[in-house]
Amino acid sequence: SGDLDRGLIPREGGEMTVPPALRNALAKVDAARQDRDEAELARLRARVVELEATNEVLGKAIGLLPEM
Repeated sequence: SGDLDRGLIPREGGEMTVPPALRNALAKVDAARQDRDEAELARLRARVVELEATNEVLGKAIGLLPEM
């Protein structure tokens, strides 16, 4: 059975490749997005470390309350 019999419609003809200028622009956008994501990830990791330290200090303080 053919493609049309299975309900598959051929796409319209056209270039299948991305022009180099567009490819370069897309690569720059992807690189900028990746840089932004890596910076945010570093910021979030630093915040996690800060919150873990705060949590540890609070745990110690709460542990000392019964001794007062």
